[in-house]
Amino acid sequence: MSIVAYFFVPSHASRKAITLQDPTIRLTLASTATRINMATQELEVQPVQDLLLLDEVEEISSDDAIPEHKSGTRIDPNDLMAPPKFEIGDAVHMSTNINGFLTRGDFSINNSRYRKSKKYWEYQLEQSKGVLYENGAWVREKDLKKQSRRR
Repeated sequence: MSIVAYFFVPSHASRKAITLQDPTIRLTLASTATRINMATQELEVQPVQDLLLLDEVEEISSDDAIPEHKSGTRIDPNDLMAPPKFEIGDAVHMSTNINGFLTRGDFSINNSRYRKSKKYWEYQLEQSKGVLYENGAWVREKDLKKQSRRR
């Protein structure tokens, strides 16, 4: 059977080290936690976090502050636009909400435009009767899927 003792001495308690004396063990503690295994008389020194110091807000110096922009990153004004996935007349489908139910809507591409500020393509969709979807609303490319040829 081994006996383990823990001693915690807060760093703000005293500037002097505390000395514990025992007939078999003599130990000096400062601002650390020390684990003593009484059977083998081995010492393990572990750092202690002072709970009062954790409550204090640490000021960040200007050298350690997070920069506004990461190094090596910037917006390229000459960035090439991505090619469109769909062309005018392509058959596409997407999920639509009809009377509260999600259903698959089949459309064809009527018009397209590139949103340079957002860097994506938008499309106007035409329903099967030649009517524009949602009175000509623009739909993002990521919401559309190309029709499979099996239909």
